[in-house]
Amino acid sequence: MNNQKRVAFVLPGGGARAAYQLGVLKYIFEKWHSSIRSPIFIGVSAGAINSQYLVQHSHEGFHEAINKLCHVWGSLKVQSIYKTDVLGITEILWHWLRNFTIGRFVGHRIIESALDVEPLNKLLLSLVDLKLLHENIEKGYVSALGITATHYDTGRSITFFQASPQARVREWNYPRRQGIQTKISIKHILASASIPILFPAVKIGQDYYGDGNIRFSTPLSPAIHLGAEKICVIGLRRRLVQFQKPSLEYPSLAKIGGTLLNAIFHDSLDYDIMTLQRINDLIDNLKAPSEQYRKIDLCALQPSQDLGHMALGYEKFVPKALMFLLNGMGTEHKGSADLLSYLLFEGHYIHRLMSLGYDDAKKQHADLAKLFDSA
Repeated sequence: MNNQKRVAFVLPGGGARAAYQLGVLKYIFEKWHSSIRSPIFIGVSAGAINSQYLVQHSHEGFHEAINKLCHVWGSLKVQSIYKTDVLGITEILWHWLRNFTIGRFVGHRIIESALDVEPLNKLLLSLVDLKLLHENIEKGYVSALGITATHYDTGRSITFFQASPQARVREWNYPRRQGIQTKISIKHILASASIPILFPAVKIGQDYYGDGNIRFSTPLSPAIHLGAEKICVIGLRRRLVQFQKPSLEYPSLAKIGGTLLNAIFHDSLDYDIMTLQRINDLIDNLKAPSEQYRKIDLCALQPSQDLGHMALGYEKFVPKALMFLLNGMGTEHKGSADLLSYLLFEGHYIHRLMSLGYDDAKKQHADLAKLFDSA
């Protein structure tokens, strides 16, 4: 019988920044591929896409799966995710202008998002094999796959999950979050990755869903509900925040947008990591063991560099029509580069993120070894 503690990989979102996760996972699967058995994957936003792909290819071994996923990301262009041609950008701008001027008179809503993500839909259709995904979960190559999206009507975080028969997990239901057992579909992935305003909402059943990070106050909880005893979470914001001198200029739209996306994608995760660490400390200090509480081993990896600032210099690879629009929002300023980093699905930038992730994981080998070496 395998007495190894169940490990969960928690992959939050962050647009193009999620390429950093691949570098970290590549190092982990190279060093511990033989000892990671039937893990749990929890994906949100772009992390949901990464999680789905790894589960779909888990029968090949995670070392092989991550190499294939790195190749997919490394070959991306901005045009692979959303339309960037002059006609497409002009059409979006016209719809926004029309909506804000005569939209209330015509009484017809004609815009759903700032970007047209038809290319992303086609990309996922070409990559996703739902039959294989479901088979791998049923056969126990992974214990469970959880995909979190936000229910727009209620504001609740809904984690759609599919688990192997051996996992024996149950649904959960709390005021702000819920776990629903179902067969994962492309719609669940698209909904989780639907960045508010930028990407359109996705209809599942009779309800509309958006990016899973919007109201996700406890991003580590689905992993625990699905049976994780160890968690490896890969964040996408630099560990040490450098305090900058106050700017005397009015913040650009890009800076405001980047700040909002940072709050959506990262603030809850940072707080939840800190909370779990404090609970673990309390359990360690209990005078007598408690059946009510159990310690969850945790390893949290975060970038050693600012992924926003790293995006500067790669604007030349962005299509001119889109760059014209972004520059109008102020992305050329150093303090406003965060927005660009979320949208920069470009091979050169992505390769740099994957390389940084690999190097950061290598530097934290000792912390990772505590998680993956122990039974």
